[in-house]
Amino acid sequence: MWRRQSTDSVVFTRGEDAGRDSEALIVPFLFLRSHWTSYRRQYQTVIRWAEPGGVPTPGGVAAEETEPYHIPYPGLVSDGESLLKFKATVVNVDGSNLDLLSSWGPSGKDPCNGNVSDDTAFGTRMESSWQGLYCFNSSRAGWEVSELQLSLSIPPLVSSDVSALSELTKLQNLYLTNMMLSGALPDVGKMETLTNLDLSGNRFNGSLPQRFPSSLLQIKLSNNSLSGDVHDTNLFTLQSLVTLNLSENNLTGTFPDMSGLQRLTEFDISQNGFEGLLPSGITNLSLVYCNMSVNRFSGSVRLPGAWSDYAVTLDLSRNRLDALLSIRSGVSRLDLSSNHLTYEVLGDICTSNFTSLRELHLGDNNLQGDASILSALNYSCPNLEVLDLRNSGLSGSIDIFANQTMSFLKTLDLSGNSLRGSLSLARMFAGKPYLQELWLQNNFLTGEQQGGSVDIWTFDSRSDAIITSESLSSYANITSLDLSSNQLTIETSWIEQILKISALRYLDLSSGNQVIPGVLPNLTSLKFTASPTSLEFLGLRSLQLTGSIPPLFIIRDFFPSLKTLDLSNNSLQGSLPNWFWYVQGVEVNISGNRFSGKLPSIPSVLLNTQPFLGNDKLCLSGPLGKAREF
Repeated sequence: MWRRQSTDSVVFTRGEDAGRDSEALIVPFLFLRSHWTSYRRQYQTVIRWAEPGGVPTPGGVAAEETEPYHIPYPGLVSDGESLLKFKATVVNVDGSNLDLLSSWGPSGKDPCNGNVSDDTAFGTRMESSWQGLYCFNSSRAGWEVSELQLSLSIPPLVSSDVSALSELTKLQNLYLTNMMLSGALPDVGKMETLTNLDLSGNRFNGSLPQRFPSSLLQIKLSNNSLSGDVHDTNLFTLQSLVTLNLSENNLTGTFPDMSGLQRLTEFDISQNGFEGLLPSGITNLSLVYCNMSVNRFSGSVRLPGAWSDYAVTLDLSRNRLDALLSIRSGVSRLDLSSNHLTYEVLGDICTSNFTSLRELHLGDNNLQGDASILSALNYSCPNLEVLDLRNSGLSGSIDIFANQTMSFLKTLDLSGNSLRGSLSLARMFAGKPYLQELWLQNNFLTGEQQGGSVDIWTFDSRSDAIITSESLSSYANITSLDLSSNQLTIETSWIEQILKISALRYLDLSSGNQVIPGVLPNLTSLKFTASPTSLEFLGLRSLQLTGSIPPLFIIRDFFPSLKTLDLSNNSLQGSLPNWFWYVQGVEVNISGNRFSGKLPSIPSVLLNTQPFLGNDKLCLSGPLGKAREF
């Protein structure tokens, strides 16, 4: 309790256990609200706890000690106690009572003590000496615990009970991310001034709180274990809400009407178990980012007609959607992959005006039709940068794409279809100056020049001359090229030339293709006159290659960034060079060949013999020096 002793002082009285060295409370000279603005920056009198008899302790009012203004609201010390209750539940990863929040406390201490970090028109912000805690001083209330921010602590905070945080009723921002907090979510309904709530990356379980404060602008609860449906909450009546992220949980059921979230711009409910039709009311929202992927939504897609003119991302991939009814031209990234869409969706897109569209993902659908319908794609989507049509049942000629001018295209994925025809990389890259990734694996592409048998990889059709490195200039900026599982004829010299492209990171020519002559490319002849190669993956499996690995071919000297080299299922032979066993950070697969010799008994070999299987003359030296065959 407190009682006034003079016009300029207030003395607080505690119980019989009050100590003379207790912490000071600081109060203003005057509590007149009408004069608060003029006095709030004046010095404040330090008042010590009074003894039960009512006499101030030494150093109290008589000493007239002064400090910069520091005015706690009446519940400030109780906030400190609530924080210490939470601290008491925190343990180390192994369960020990490690003091991870050593700066918090002791009991009875004002948590709002530290350095003023920001002074704004609305008040003053302080970074508390208590780790992750911030306080705020407005012109009306004095210092209040306004923000708790703890994330990515090492070691992580482990707690199964965060209920004490519900007592921080003046909290404005609560950020507890990427830790190991579990149990039920705190009762945020008591936090009437809460503006930002981010508890993502934890292990919270149970259902959503029934009540969220109407002051919330941001709710992020992603990557937890929350379950149940979302109907029994006032979440969808929060008219001020701007961001809602419930992704990566176990939430189920149908989704409520969203028409009440008029200010919502970012919406993510991906990787849950929602089902039924897409949320009603979403067509009237000005969403900039919308992700409803990896659920079980069904029915048709109706793209919102009132969406913002800003860059709009709509991800509906990995659902059960089967039709596209209406299209909003303002969408910049549209992902409808892995649904049940049919061939008609291609006609809808190719007859529309998608001038804002930058990415179109339609892979893993049941399109099943002739790719010729896409001949108008460069007109309907003139600014397209990414086109994904993988595994969609498309048939027809590869020329449909080779003949199109797509000035901004960077990534083209046509893999896993039934495209046919004679492939010319020079034509594929013509009119596409920014194309960097080309995925054509698992089709029926051939390498025969139309009307003759001249190999298009090896010869220039105009002069019948062998392709030189200068002829590769049309795709010199390529980073990824996958031509595996086709029927191409590829000359060894072409492989040697393309490996000189410094930007190339991924090259797979495996399976089904034919290399002429059928020998391993002369890798030691590679001379990188420009910047070193960036190659990370090289796939040459199942090409009937013969020859041996050159003893002078040291992987790190030629491919400093290489992570995977696949030479499996060929007819390579001979012994393996000594450097082969000691190369670090490279996964090399030589299984299914004819290599011979002994493998050294070193951990990198003993722990994983899979890459060496199928070489009848390759032996592993046993513990007693006896060789055993694979």
